[in-house]
Amino acid sequence: MSDGTSGTERRTARRYGCAGDAEIVVPGRGLRYSGRIGNLSAGGCFIEVKCSLERGTAVEVWMNAEGQPLRVAANLLARREGGVGCRFHSVTPRKVEQIRILIAELEAEAAQRKAGEEKDAGAEAAEVIETAEETGRDNRPVAMVEPRHGWPQRFLRRLMRRWRP
Repeated sequence: MSDGTSGTERRTARRYGCAGDAEIVVPGRGLRYSGRIGNLSAGGCFIEVKCSLERGTAVEVWMNAEGQPLRVAANLLARREGGVGCRFHSVTPRKVEQIRILIAELEAEAAQRKAGEEKDAGAEAAEVIETAEETGRDNRPVAMVEPRHGWPQRFLRRLMRRWRP
């Protein structure tokens, strides 16, 4: 269920994960497809929806992104197994500002989330290192664990159990 385009990246705006409901409406035809917002950028969005529309179809995207209602004219740009990509067009200055504010909020949330994850990973690694120092076996590989983004706690617990005396 591909649109037949090549796999080269053509996006110019960064995409942000965004929670919310979306609806694709085909003006004049009475067709509506309900789904969820997959991601959002200044120039478009990806909507997780089962949709049989062809690439290039003019649609309206009605969404409630992070609690903010937004209605934008768009063209269906890509159709994938998990949903459709839409490129916004004819966006009024007011809507551009609304999208810009929403993206700024999403950027701030992403930065906070990343900082929190890095802090948690650093704390977990510090606990592992402290445990190694308490046992007096500083030469164990576990003492060399460095904080890394996205390490699951389960892995660190297993690692700690493996190296206990």
